[in-house]
Amino acid sequence: MKFFVKLFLLAAFVTAPVFAEPADSAATATPAVATAQTPATSDATTELKAEIALRDSLMAVQESSCSVEKDSLRNAVEMERVKSANWEQSYNTVRKDNETCAKFLATTYD
Repeated sequence: MKFFVKLFLLAAFVTAPVFAEPADSAATATPAVATAQTPATSDATTELKAEIALRDSLMAVQESSCSVEKDSLRNAVEMERVKSANWEQSYNTVRKDNETCAKFLATTYD
């Protein structure tokens, strides 16, 4: 968020001199620029605040959806881990039962 604000402010300060009107003389340019910038500055400030508020709300929504997705993925990984442990335990039980059964059959037919 801070990156976007800094980028926006940097772009505003860099492009402001490019779009400024050239002055005929220094004496007439100073009062005209001072009076012209006051309303424009308040409009720019209001616009900047609106832009920042919009970006904040969008980032909050994105952060919220990312948190939900991360939690979902963590739950899926945990569920797979539990399933894997359960399958391993079941396999070991069946293997042990099979070995026991094979031993009894071997002793029975000997």
